[in-house]
Amino acid sequence: MRSRTSAFHLERVNTMLSSVETRKKATAVAGDHRRALGAWHDVAGDISPEWALAHREEIIARAQLLQRGAS
Repeated sequence: MRSRTSAFHLERVNTMLSSVETRKKATAVAGDHRRALGAWHDVAGDISPEWALAHREEIIARAQLLQRGAS
């Protein structure tokens, strides 16, 4: 069953990418993604965006404590 599902998704992707305009958009989005990850790593270093999202509440709470201490 899984291989049929994978084949189905691959066919959908192939169909989407068959037009020149769609390929241009996909290429632009990929470039945007690379730049965003580069900017993220400039700010956060080796911390992955996924880890930061998973720990968002802790990060916000700690930042608020630090901000209060700095005031």
